[in-house]
Amino acid sequence: MTETAAGWLAASWRFFTVTHDPIFVIGAVVVCLAAFGVGFRSLLVWRDDPSERRTFWLLLGLSAFGAGVWSTHFFAMLGWRPDLALGFDAQSTMLSAVIALAGVGPALFWGASRRSALGDALGGAGAALASTAMHVLAVETLGGCGPAQDQGAIAALALLCAVFAAAALRALRRGRRRRTITASGLFLLGLAALHFGGLAATTVGAGGALGPMDLPRGAVQPVMVFLANALSLAFAAVAWAHGRGEAEISRLSAIATHSHNAVLLLDPGGRVTWVNPALSGHTGLTLRDLEGKRPCEALRADGADPEACAGLAAAIDAQRNWETEVEFRTRRGEPYWAQASVLPVRDYAGAVRAQVLVLNDVTDIKAREAELEAARDRAEAASRAKSEFISVMSHELRTPLNGVLGMAGLLAASPLDDRQRAQLGQVRASGEALLRVLSDILEFAADGGDAAPRATFSPAALLDDLGQIVEGDAAAKGLTFSTRLGADLPALAQGDAETLGRALLRLADNAVKFTERGGVEMAMRRDPRDPTALVCEVRDTGPGFPEGATARLFDGFAQGDSSATRRGGGLGLGLALCRRGAQRMGGRVEAETLAGGGACVRIALPGALAMAADAPAPEVPDFALTG
Repeated sequence: MTETAAGWLAASWRFFTVTHDPIFVIGAVVVCLAAFGVGFRSLLVWRDDPSERRTFWLLLGLSAFGAGVWSTHFFAMLGWRPDLALGFDAQSTMLSAVIALAGVGPALFWGASRRSALGDALGGAGAALASTAMHVLAVETLGGCGPAQDQGAIAALALLCAVFAAAALRALRRGRRRRTITASGLFLLGLAALHFGGLAATTVGAGGALGPMDLPRGAVQPVMVFLANALSLAFAAVAWAHGRGEAEISRLSAIATHSHNAVLLLDPGGRVTWVNPALSGHTGLTLRDLEGKRPCEALRADGADPEACAGLAAAIDAQRNWETEVEFRTRRGEPYWAQASVLPVRDYAGAVRAQVLVLNDVTDIKAREAELEAARDRAEAASRAKSEFISVMSHELRTPLNGVLGMAGLLAASPLDDRQRAQLGQVRASGEALLRVLSDILEFAADGGDAAPRATFSPAALLDDLGQIVEGDAAAKGLTFSTRLGADLPALAQGDAETLGRALLRLADNAVKFTERGGVEMAMRRDPRDPTALVCEVRDTGPGFPEGATARLFDGFAQGDSSATRRGGGLGLGLALCRRGAQRMGGRVEAETLAGGGACVRIALPGALAMAADAPAPEVPDFALTG
């Protein structure tokens, strides 16, 4: 057996050194590696890059595979049987080039695009079939040697070449590192077995004269050298761009290693190739768990947040920048919210070499948002419960109180002596005071509501109706009461007459309540600084406001001084309700102490006088002073 092995090695050495010129054999290997490196690199970019540059990479890859297989064959043939004056038939040589260009590259590209074992097998078989057809045609038409090929051996070698070509496609599909080099080496072995094995199975006859269409070795050699140089330059350019891309990825990996954010490196097809330590700290998952998988699949986001995950997957497939929030899952199944950012990394040729997925942990922020949302829901529920309570209390308290006042009114119409009538008057006054306090509390506790509705009303009519209500209370205290309407005030205004009337009644009631002598005036006029604004004022000759008290007058339960409650009663809600009403109408309320004594409170309503002069005025509603 040792003698057999030694004999086989001796025969092989003689085959490559005697029947071949070693220089051309080495040149053929270099040409083949250069061409396949360009071809498989172009195939990867074409398969994984969805941009408009795919056409360029497709044409480059097809040309590299076809020209590589063809030039490798003829470069090696230039060194075969240097003892014979071989010639190459011009027509057959051109036809073999067409077969190589039309068969090898398209088969490999089609098989790789299937991304499956069946695609690898069929693509490899197609490339091997085209290479075999080219080889058989080129050898069969050699001039000057009368070749005879062993068809059985050629068929077996074609099958072996198909196996190596399929293995190259599988390495390109399943490999993680140096895929281009591995695929190129495997296809080179298959093509070398086909070529050199086929030549070993070819017998030649006696040398003869070259035909008129046969090209001698010397004529073919410059073409082969040119193709070899061109393919080598192309391979060098692609390798340079590939190397720059790898260097960029290495720098990104070095930076990402020390990042607090989780970083995943993806291949152009969107599968995980590397993760930094921060990802393991956040999720408990390692590269072994994630390698070769898509991010959403690996981090189990499909079920947790399918819509966001679909957007992230689409961005990765399209190789474009993208940013979104996605809910992933940790190893223990806990939610892991992250601000996900996708960034393609391109080489100097513009091809996507990798993609970077950065995950900024926002789980705590999401938890706080959920807590705030729950607190808001609880607050809204409490507000609804308060409104329902106020509605029930308003009915339950006012109904019996109105019954008491109604019966007191009926009793007042019956025959009573002076003492009984005075006592009944105290009962009615106390009940009405209690009703006002109750109304104030319920109104203050109720929600302020939306903006007050706007409608047309007559300022003169409103002022007249309010005057009739307040005049009796003022006269009962021995005070004068007057109304004043600005001469330049239009006949109609816009606003909520009911809300405005209630606010003015509160101001007038306060003025009468705290004024011991003199009088009260209610006025409406145009604001000289804003002709579209309506200004309503209530003036009195009372004690005015203590110094520094105006800043808090409109707060709830606030009064000018501590003696006000004992002197006038009430809870200090009147001015707070007036401010709320003014704000609902889009206005403001102000208070000041007048020089020489007295107070003035005014409500300013911007835009109330900006209306058509011929707009119809509705009826002014009736008012009842409730606080």
